Amino acid sequence: MARIVLNTFGSLGDLHPYLAVARELQRRGHHPVIATHDIYRGRAEAMGLEFADVRPRYEQFGDVLEVMREAMDTRTGSEAVLNKMVLPFVRQSRDDLLVAARDADMIVDHVLAFAAPLVAESLRI
Repeated sequence: MARIVLNTFGSLGDLHPYLAVARELQRRGHHPVIATHDIYRGRAEAMGLEFADVRPRYEQFGDVLEVMREAMDTRTGSEAVLNKMVLPFVRQSRDDLLVAARDADMIVDHVLAFAAPLVAESLRI
């Protein structure tokens, strides 16, 4: 069956739907890979899922509590997420995802996983 890389970004609220989809893909005989922040490795592996570490790591954001406060601001939160959590790390995310997706048949991405389309194009998947 297919090897499907599920690349997500963000909090547990972002991760959990990808875990659910991965479990169902696995149940149907596919080989899903959860590709995201290293802090979620234990959750994925505890569910019997393959895991691929894709930067950024939370410690790269600096003071995580402050960055999260900025990210939740109703007026400027989206700008903070993009400028402090996503865009500075696109190259690193791409490099990690290229390794994770090398033998993949498909990549399923998150709205903030900007590297995924670049990787899919590079690998022609």
